[in-house]
Amino acid sequence: PAVLHRLSAPIADFTGREQELAYLREKLQTGGVLITALRGAGGVGKTQLARKLADELKGRFSLAVEIDLRGAAKDAALTPEQALEQLIRFACPGADLPGTAEELGALWQDCLKERNALLLFDNARDALQVRSLLPNTPGHVVLLTSRSRFSLARLNVLDLAAMNERDAQKLLRELCNRLTDAEAGALAKECGYLPLALRLAGSFLRNRDDLPIADYLADLEERRLELLDQGAPDCGELGIAATLELSYRALASDLQRRWAALFVFPAGFDAAAAAALWEECRGADGQI
Repeated sequence: PAVLHRLSAPIADFTGREQELAYLREKLQTGGVLITALRGAGGVGKTQLARKLADELKGRFSLAVEIDLRGAAKDAALTPEQALEQLIRFACPGADLPGTAEELGALWQDCLKERNALLLFDNARDALQVRSLLPNTPGHVVLLTSRSRFSLARLNVLDLAAMNERDAQKLLRELCNRLTDAEAGALAKECGYLPLALRLAGSFLRNRDDLPIADYLADLEERRLELLDQGAPDCGELGIAATLELSYRALASDLQRRWAALFVFPAGFDAAAAAALWEECRGADGQI
């Protein structure tokens, strides 16, 4: 069969996670169907780690595909049937899709019979969502990412924690080279050592080279405290919320309206979808 690959590339400046990657590579030496779940909080870097590993492995497989199962999106998670339809359309283009879940599952297994597959299921909600997507013959690798705890047969779980202090500071310095070691350490702590918050903060400071680092750190700490006063839990994800809000506040009012309008999307979207939404929202005066 033809080689079919549809994987998102890992972020270009992927940093750290050497121990986690070594552990995952070792697990790949086992036979049968290998199912590995990367589990952790939002923004901890599950998806990028899975993509990093998938990028290393893809050359071994005739079929490699990534699907966002939208498990963390309220009322927008893919049903097993929707996920199966996506997989079948990619792996067996032109196939007639049957009507029942059982028939879809059987057709998906038929699509896998003459292939070895690397399947990346991002943002899984629970075992029920993914069970029918799993291959039932050997020679395949499945990578799952999820915020939830669930069990499956043959499932190997890696709980992903925040980055260590050294790698967090290294990432910040690569994103914004005007940070001193002390500033990078303070900023990493405010971001809870979560890769998403670190990238938001580092990129913001790189683009705003007129903004003193000390002022940004003070604003970030103040916003974190405000969120705590409003009842937000004291966790690493506070750093994500705080860095996002500081970036949003720095936008001009028209850009704020544009970005706020994108909240209607329950999951990922591309530039064309954003442009279509903005055009739909445009008023008679041309403003969003």
